[in-house]
Amino acid sequence: MCIRDRPYEDMDDISADWMQRLDDEIQAIKTAIIKYNPHIDLTNIIPMKERIIKQYGAQIRDKTNMRTVFATNLGYSTLKVPVKKVEGGVIPDIDGRLFWEDVPFGLVILKDIADILGVKTPAVDTMIAVSYTH
Repeated sequence: MCIRDRPYEDMDDISADWMQRLDDEIQAIKTAIIKYNPHIDLTNIIPMKERIIKQYGAQIRDKTNMRTVFATNLGYSTLKVPVKKVEGGVIPDIDGRLFWEDVPFGLVILKDIADILGVKTPAVDTMIAVSYTH
């Protein structure tokens, strides 16, 4: 298994597509919450690409699509994948924050909210399943 040093700079179209799918599901959950309670203000929950551009602005060299927004964002250029050394190379460190915080305190909560609102989340479901199989 090859782990890239800079996951965002090396992001491929498949990874960007997964990010877009996850974002689409978050936006669907937002829409369902507003439909359920029109008085709640969720204007700050904007699409991921738009949020990143808003937050990093000129630090992003190419704002064409999700992949290029991640890949050319100078703010992401120093981020690395947490890894563990194993015989023959490295593997993702499943003891890191991604698996122990982002999934249970992010995706799982989003999934529960989606279930309550009747929103289908196949991308979220897949990411949860993948994270818990490692």
